[in-house]
Amino acid sequence: RAPKGEWEGARLRNGRVDCNAILPLLGAAGLPGGPDSFPLAAAEAALADHQSAVASALGARPKHPLWTTLHDLRLLLLRIAHGEALAADCGGGSLTSNCALLVHSLRLAEVFLANGG
Repeated sequence: RAPKGEWEGARLRNGRVDCNAILPLLGAAGLPGGPDSFPLAAAEAALADHQSAVASALGARPKHPLWTTLHDLRLLLLRIAHGEALAADCGGGSLTSNCALLVHSLRLAEVFLANGG
């Protein structure tokens, strides 16, 4: 069945995905010293929601979000390097989308590092 709109299409495509925590995507403006830089407080609610989802998934609160982000990056890079199926655990996610996730995760790690990582 063809989706009626963008959101319905996304719901149909992502309905079988097991892991769907929302990662806050910070553009260049969100980077410290970047153009139109803004304080971390502007993204604080989204970052707190993401960390709550991570803590819920892990069953414990990580020491610092920087280390959780770096660990996730490490595991993803290892999977890519060894040619493992990226969708095996979560039910979705192509190499292209996971490579885009690498960029956003590195930006997020930079923000955590600049703010007391």
